[in-house]
Amino acid sequence: LPFAEPIDPEAQDFVSPLLVLFGEPLVRCWYSTTWSHRVAAVEFLRTGLPDLLEAHGATNDLFDGLMRVVNEGLADKVIKVYYGACQLLEQVCSSFEKFIAPRLMEAHLLPLGMQFVERLGDGKEAVRVRTTETLMALAKAG
Repeated sequence: LPFAEPIDPEAQDFVSPLLVLFGEPLVRCWYSTTWSHRVAAVEFLRTGLPDLLEAHGATNDLFDGLMRVVNEGLADKVIKVYYGACQLLEQVCSSFEKFIAPRLMEAHLLPLGMQFVERLGDGKEAVRVRTTETLMALAKAG
């Protein structure tokens, strides 16, 4: 991961659950003002998800932390961060579907619907296509 600016001391409480799960370098990148650091963080989570599952197990806390990153990434204005969050969402859902209670999965997915609806109206065709692909992947997953 690239070196990112320190976490604002006032944000420590807000980011502490993610610090425990993912470590300071990743969290610094995720909350960086530099978009390429956020892209690197989401890619690191995507490629490192099997290792995270091995280290932590498919716990509710890990699921919550990953879905927090997904939720924030889907709201990011930078398209590459949005794409990474879409990919991470698909991977998280498929990795956790057998371990997480359906109601918990639903509780995390339902609020994302509005973000996807907004992105379906995006002016960029590539964003609309990626959004549709993500929604189709989630529908197939069940």
